[in-house]
Amino acid sequence: MAKAAARKKNLTKTNLLASIATATDMPKKQVAAVLVGLAAQIKQSLSTNGAITILGLVKIEKKTVPACPTWPAYIEVTVLPELLPGPDRYCARGLHTYHQSPATNKYGQPICGSCGADEINWDRLHGRDIADVAYTGAQLQTDRFRNKWWAKDLEEAAVKHALRKGPIGIQDDIRQRVLSSVGQLYRMEDGTVEPFRDGAQTPFRGNIIYYGQHATSTCCRKCIEVWHGIPRGRELTQDEIDYLAELLLVYVRFKLPGLGMDCHSK
Repeated sequence: MAKAAARKKNLTKTNLLASIATATDMPKKQVAAVLVGLAAQIKQSLSTNGAITILGLVKIEKKTVPACPTWPAYIEVTVLPELLPGPDRYCARGLHTYHQSPATNKYGQPICGSCGADEINWDRLHGRDIADVAYTGAQLQTDRFRNKWWAKDLEEAAVKHALRKGPIGIQDDIRQRVLSSVGQLYRMEDGTVEPFRDGAQTPFRGNIIYYGQHATSTCCRKCIEVWHGIPRGRELTQDEIDYLAELLLVYVRFKLPGLGMDCHSK
């Protein structure tokens, strides 16, 4: 509790002003004036959809959801690559932090949050070509969060469940799971339209399909939007359901090659 209180104290405006004043050798009043002017500039720039970039620091954008123009706009703050900490041992192995990265490239697509690597062909992934799902699976495995689900050993109960279901049963379950977890939308109390408990609707254990959803970024609509280019705020089309189901089958074939999943999903 004491550590948490100390961290909170360090985030106060007074401490922030003091830190900047110390680092820049400027009087606190001058620092405060600069911050007030900067805040006014940001507010004016974002009065409509737009963006402002503070070189070497952040990019601040006001965005709307194209599929739902009635949704309120939201502000997105992106850390510029210059401030990233640099490559780590995962980057050296070709595993990057695209998942929830604070940094993006000039097209607004995630880059590695550690080293700034920009090696994902997002346009190709967002094309959602069923004939190209093997490539999408390979790209997903270069993200360290997704990779752990491809590398993770399945629980014995999950393996037995998949074997008991067999290839046809697994395909049927996959399609039903895609539809129920990320395909059907509900109007929330705040007026937004999204799946129930979006972002927390996919368990982390108990079924090979759950593992597969985290591995293939089909676990929630936010991840689907980033990796597969399907906007939130609307139900999935039949083609989109087919694509996501086929991608999950790539994972099942990878983890259980003896299950006999050679056919495409229905």
